[in-house]
Amino acid sequence: MKILADKNLPLVKELFSPFGDLSLISGRDIKNENLVGVDALVVRSTTEVSKNLLTNTSLKFVGTATSGIDHISVDELTKRGIYFADAKGCNANAVSDYCLSAVATIFGDKISAGHILKFGIIGNGSIGSKLSGKIKALNWETLICDPPQKDKDTEFFESVSYEPLQHLSSCDVISVHVPLTTSGKYPTKNLIDKTFLNSLSDKTVLINTSRGGVVDEESLLDSLNQNSQLISVIDVWSGEPFCNQQLVEKSFIATPHIAGYSGKAKKTASIKIFKEFCRCFNFDFSEVASPHLKLENIPVRRDSIKFSDAINQVLPIMDFSSEFKSLLRNSEKKDRASIFDTLRLKLSGRYEFCEYVAPKKLGQKETEFLFAAGFKS
Repeated sequence: MKILADKNLPLVKELFSPFGDLSLISGRDIKNENLVGVDALVVRSTTEVSKNLLTNTSLKFVGTATSGIDHISVDELTKRGIYFADAKGCNANAVSDYCLSAVATIFGDKISAGHILKFGIIGNGSIGSKLSGKIKALNWETLICDPPQKDKDTEFFESVSYEPLQHLSSCDVISVHVPLTTSGKYPTKNLIDKTFLNSLSDKTVLINTSRGGVVDEESLLDSLNQNSQLISVIDVWSGEPFCNQQLVEKSFIATPHIAGYSGKAKKTASIKIFKEFCRCFNFDFSEVASPHLKLENIPVRRDSIKFSDAINQVLPIMDFSSEFKSLLRNSEKKDRASIFDTLRLKLSGRYEFCEYVAPKKLGQKETEFLFAAGFKS
């Protein structure tokens, strides 16, 4: 059996090499000619699995170690009878950590003072629901918008506060967690458009960790230029690995698609795809993957640490943003895609909040925030 995989997937050699002839290359370099005689393909979001890629191949399995699948032509895989697997939900904790780190960075003083935020979540799938659970643990007001899920499961929404999109415009924070879709009853391309942006309250924080293209970048840039109090936190970009340089500069926090890039999330995704690979080919994976999921138990340095410092030690989101902005600002346009990918790889593998022990001697509200976010006591 021949297996081709993205070389940047964690555990890929340990998991897949015992089951076939494994070749590893960069995800962006995977082309149709690389798939001659290949039975299984394992990718990340950097590989576009399209009709052109699949033409005249003998693939039996395609797996992507990502939650989003807008880079995969699922219809084409179905048409060809190719087994498909994704890693939906594996990065839910990591993305939640990123969002809460941004919130703590922006609202640290208000959180310390017990201020209750109004939080809007667009998309209540595996990531959105994970984040909303943590927000609800803080007793903050939470508004959720997810029309497709409401259509599918009306009983589910009896336990949440479902609102149409326009009702979220009064929230202090709006966090986007939807797939990028261009068809169907509820397409999400440019979901966050000029009309919605113009309706936002002053000092609204808009966080996008879903996919580039869900937010209309030109409209967001116009809004940021017109409303100096609007705060954007952007981790995903249209046309990655290229991104809108002006939007990078205008965003309060800008990062190269790293929200879901924790070590635990990446390993969990690889293991999930490996298990689906085994199911496809009737291999016995038994307990081969279990040793790789051991969580750490890391103390945050110094007992009397400030709340903002505790978050910054664990996920220094402002440092990540500053480095990203600086590297792009001082580069030529032709080098920016490489900078995006290199920095993304460099910033991957971080620990999650659930692997840290919260510092003592913090205020009650600060401690409540850390525990709700997932820190250990």
